[in-house]
Amino acid sequence: MTGDTIRTTEPIPADCRPAQVTADPCEHEEQYRLIVEAATDYAILTTDAEGRIASWSPGAEAVFGWTPGEAISQPVALLFTPEDRSAGQPEQEFTTARDTGFAPDVRWHVRKDGSRVFIDGSARALRRADGAFRGVLKVGQDTTGRRLTESRLRASEERFRTALGIETVGAIFFDAEGRLFDANDAFLRMGGYDREDLLEGRLTWQALTPPEWMESSEGALAELRATGRTTPYEKEYLRKDGSRLWGLFAATLLPDGTGFEFVLDVTERKRAEAEREAFVDAAAHDLKSPLTVIWGQAQLLRRQARRGQGVEPTGLEAALATIEAAAGRMVALVDEMMDAAHLSAGRELALRPVPVDLVALVEATAEEARQGASGHTVRVEAETPVLVGEWDAARLGRVLANLLSNAVKYSRPGTKVLVRVGQEEAPDGGAQAVVAVRDEGAGIPAADLPHLFERFHRGTNVAGRTRGSGIGLAGASHIVTQHGGTIGVESAEGRGSTFTVRLPLAAPDAG
Repeated sequence: MTGDTIRTTEPIPADCRPAQVTADPCEHEEQYRLIVEAATDYAILTTDAEGRIASWSPGAEAVFGWTPGEAISQPVALLFTPEDRSAGQPEQEFTTARDTGFAPDVRWHVRKDGSRVFIDGSARALRRADGAFRGVLKVGQDTTGRRLTESRLRASEERFRTALGIETVGAIFFDAEGRLFDANDAFLRMGGYDREDLLEGRLTWQALTPPEWMESSEGALAELRATGRTTPYEKEYLRKDGSRLWGLFAATLLPDGTGFEFVLDVTERKRAEAEREAFVDAAAHDLKSPLTVIWGQAQLLRRQARRGQGVEPTGLEAALATIEAAAGRMVALVDEMMDAAHLSAGRELALRPVPVDLVALVEATAEEARQGASGHTVRVEAETPVLVGEWDAARLGRVLANLLSNAVKYSRPGTKVLVRVGQEEAPDGGAQAVVAVRDEGAGIPAADLPHLFERFHRGTNVAGRTRGSGIGLAGASHIVTQHGGTIGVESAEGRGSTFTVRLPLAAPDAG
């Protein structure tokens, strides 16, 4: 059944039989009938020269749902979708098969119940022995299931490729020994590796895993082999430069025995968690100190009262002053924590600007810093004895206290802390106040400078070694910014730091 001309499977009249048919015609027709009836996986039908269905196989009934009595004599366009009928596809297919001998028939068709079926088939011309056109033979296979499967597979592959292309999620493929043989760009970028490292086999679970994490990694591999997947877990792994990265891992075993794993960089989250813990620890420590003072003074006064001892006015005044100062420190710390909560929630602070002598505020803050200093020299240099502007005194005092306490905390005992106060012309032509706090301390690594005023960020050379909340500078920056000012830092590791605050003398317009 090849070539442009197909002989009809209907009874062949004498004038239609080709010369080469020498066998018994009845036997020949019976063979064709049996073949057609047995081919239930294929829809086989013929039409007459006008395009009406002339024969209808059992396979056609199984595929389309119409019985022979319902289908025969109907136009073959019955099988085409409404949109194809509107586009003239039935006529085009029929004409092409008639004129050229063949027309492809690979498209969606319609079943009796209105559902659609995808047919992969063709239409071929039927001719009599004298070459006269008699109709077409249409043979097609229902490939709906295969097509839908392929479509789902393509969609799945596209989703998978999209997932692999996410810039923040790493993806790796590894063999049974833990050797990585493929990875997406995100994973390579996270660890600072390149394709050459991957192709040359330098990346393995063992090589990427720090010694202290090896046991848990082996446990994850054992779980993967036993159950086909791992419970999501966190661990550190090594970058190419030797530094460490925190990752969240989740792996699954593929049908071919290889492993596939997603890796999410959670380094910043882990760092923030550590800094929050440090903040809670620092806040608890800072709150405990004034509470201890208050508790001690209260206990002293109670013992004296129980013994019937009178308390001299001067002694009582001193004790109450100590309690008042300690309570004031607690209130200031609680205010700072409340401001931090407001900033965390994305809310602006309600500033209360009043006329403030900046020189006097700096002098008072410097004196408090001297009280807590360990042999440091804290000196104030002012260009003018008085410099008045409209600021929120309590919050500006907190900014200055934070800068001075950091200068003392992060520098060696016996070193100097210098505070300069002055006035300069602002970019808009007005006047602005300038306060610069310079220390001779540890300095700040260059990589930390762009992030120094972010919440919970601390310099990598002091984090974990020096007590601190990591919110002081972030809060200071926000307070200064709300005043319409700026805060910046110049620093070199091991050579100290200079923090500079610039503030307009007039309060910013409300709203």
